[in-house]
Amino acid sequence: MITIAAALGGCDDIAVCAAECDAGSSDRCRRMGVSYEFGQKVDASPSLATKLYERACTMGNADGCLSAGRMYEFHHGVDKDDAKAVALYGRACDTGSAVGCANLAIMLENGRGTPRDLPRAKKLYEDACAKGARMACERATYLRGVIDAGN
Repeated sequence: MITIAAALGGCDDIAVCAAECDAGSSDRCRRMGVSYEFGQKVDASPSLATKLYERACTMGNADGCLSAGRMYEFHHGVDKDDAKAVALYGRACDTGSAVGCANLAIMLENGRGTPRDLPRAKKLYEDACAKGARMACERATYLRGVIDAGN
């Protein structure tokens, strides 16, 4: 599976990443999460990966928030929890992640983990589109039509 987490890479040396994570490097915590999620140089542990992504998110790492949200949305190593995914995608969006905004918009559009809110979803898609998330452009256009038609 190719994900943003995998594309951003794991740790070449888990011990070094662990030390740097413990010293406050959000990127190293996120990279350790990738390593544990995909079993790169360690035994796979999706639940530990989620904890590491959440730790990175707490430190302000948008990709950590995005990855943690994905783990909860898709029940990967943790109980499925759409409300928690919404909160994590919101943090990713607030930290500047176009994909985080698009994922939050999907949840809002479909009323998953949060009440359905088409105007807010449209705005988030537009913001994500402006930041380069192309799928978001298509969804924003679609929702404009839905909202204008009064649905």
